[in-house]
Amino acid sequence: MFAEKLRAALRCIGANTADIGRAVGMDPSGVSRMSSGARVPARSGRSVARLAEGLFLCADERGKLPALCELIGCGVVSSADGLKDTLIEWLYDGMERQYPRRPKPADGVRRYQTFGERFSAVMNLCELSNVRLARMTGLDPSYVSRFRSGLRQPNRKSRVAEEVTAVLSSRIREIGAAEELAKLMRIEDGGEACDTLGDWLFDPARLDPSPVIENLLENIDQFSPDRETRFLPWETAASPLHGEGSDGRPYFRGEDGLREAVLLFLGTVIREGGEEMLLYSDEGMDWMVGDAAFRLRWASLMLECVRRGVRIRIIHNLDRDLSEMTDAITSWLPLYMSGRISSWYCRKVRDSRFTHTLFLCPGKACVEACNVTGIGDSALYRYHTDPALLTLYEKAFESLLGESKPLVRIVPAEAFQTEEAEAGRGMTVLGTALSLATMPDEVLDSILTRCGADDAVRERVTELRDRRRETLMRYLEEGCVHECIPTADDEDLFAGRVPADIPGVNAAYTPQEYAWHIRAILDLSERYVTYRFYPLPDAPFVNTQITLTPSCAAVSRLKQPCVTFVISHPAICGTFVSYSNRLKDQYKTDKLTLRRTLERYL
Repeated sequence: MFAEKLRAALRCIGANTADIGRAVGMDPSGVSRMSSGARVPARSGRSVARLAEGLFLCADERGKLPALCELIGCGVVSSADGLKDTLIEWLYDGMERQYPRRPKPADGVRRYQTFGERFSAVMNLCELSNVRLARMTGLDPSYVSRFRSGLRQPNRKSRVAEEVTAVLSSRIREIGAAEELAKLMRIEDGGEACDTLGDWLFDPARLDPSPVIENLLENIDQFSPDRETRFLPWETAASPLHGEGSDGRPYFRGEDGLREAVLLFLGTVIREGGEEMLLYSDEGMDWMVGDAAFRLRWASLMLECVRRGVRIRIIHNLDRDLSEMTDAITSWLPLYMSGRISSWYCRKVRDSRFTHTLFLCPGKACVEACNVTGIGDSALYRYHTDPALLTLYEKAFESLLGESKPLVRIVPAEAFQTEEAEAGRGMTVLGTALSLATMPDEVLDSILTRCGADDAVRERVTELRDRRRETLMRYLEEGCVHECIPTADDEDLFAGRVPADIPGVNAAYTPQEYAWHIRAILDLSERYVTYRFYPLPDAPFVNTQITLTPSCAAVSRLKQPCVTFVISHPAICGTFVSYSNRLKDQYKTDKLTLRRTLERYL
């Protein structure tokens, strides 16, 4: 009886057991056993509650709630919980009540699954507010708040993670709460609990690459052109590394030799008015990052090249782990912001026996090397100025570029356009404000009128809104759209501190305008089963919006310089998707609950 009804419900909503499992994090094989009759879960147990949740969510996503309601005879749906209760009763209807509730854990302690849940539980145990912990660690209270809500999580090996862990451990010992901490961690020894708190806090994040992406986003979000003031004058940076010239040597040895050759090369580009640099290396990054003084010189010279209008084409080596890839992008941020760089990644498989380097300024100079991997100071780097050789190496670089694909493109924020929507594929937006694409005409007109926008601004903003709305509708028709947006705090809303997503216009919503926009979102949610709105407690990043499509991750800065990083490497894009999925899994809600949540603004 139970299995037959479950199969009928699956047919009704057009889902399979794997869909149900994915929706609520259940093992699909467990759902399959229920549908085959091999297992009937306890009537009041956790498994059937999760099964009902999965059926409800899948029906909600597919616009099949009315059909499901008709199947189980629940009449008008007034609440999500009511429908799920009726669904459970229908599944067991006609069966004897012989399935007792599964006993709770003997210790009655909840299992904390995510970093945010664990961090918040320890904060509560320590009796610490966000502000107090922020003062004790030197962090911003809003940053701590994002940890507790699960919007952010620090890298396990970062200074922030170590500092927070140390402060919490010390606080636990100070208030004598080690035994209570041990219960949270489900171990017996309070002393061990304090010593291993960091491992427990970050355990769910060990295989989660999100902190690496968060670090990249943090650097983009907080980047300021003022940081350039710490760079050296280029003449100083280009001076010989060890106080000696090259003495006409055609080659250099080891890491120090490579550093010397690079300084000579960049100085030549600047002095002789080079117009373009072509850069490739699949060596380790120690030669660059292992010497802080050299890295400052390198950055100063590269920035001077950009200031002089030198174009840079770089083929990044992405045969590295994810953190090295994102560190490479982070290192080049000041240069990326200039818009003078185009970066690529090569699709050819790297040769693990040899390392290769090619730094070329056509017609000026070149640093070139092919060495056996791991020979250290015996590695040889050749410096060329012969025109025939420079032409030869330029052709070699162009050949390699022909086997490469774009890694990062920099475009003006307003100029970014997503690619054509693909059937069944989606777009996810992690934003800081209700999106311009969903903004109704009356809201846009009201805000622009209040701001005194002239005709040119109105035309520019309206054209931008229409382009974004066209993209939104294209994805709704062909795939799906998920928007993860923080909803307004009442105090901020009535104080006029909730910003509107109108590039180039510094404007905030009135409560009435915000209500109109919320109603448009609710209407969109009702009309399209392919539209999902996830209300967040806060924005993951204050100055950055992220747009994820099947082929790229676009990171748009919302303050100067307003540029969009369009990243297309599959591994990096996949990590962005993992990060967004973590947020969506944490804040997903059914449409009935969403309506109840948002109607308070109406």
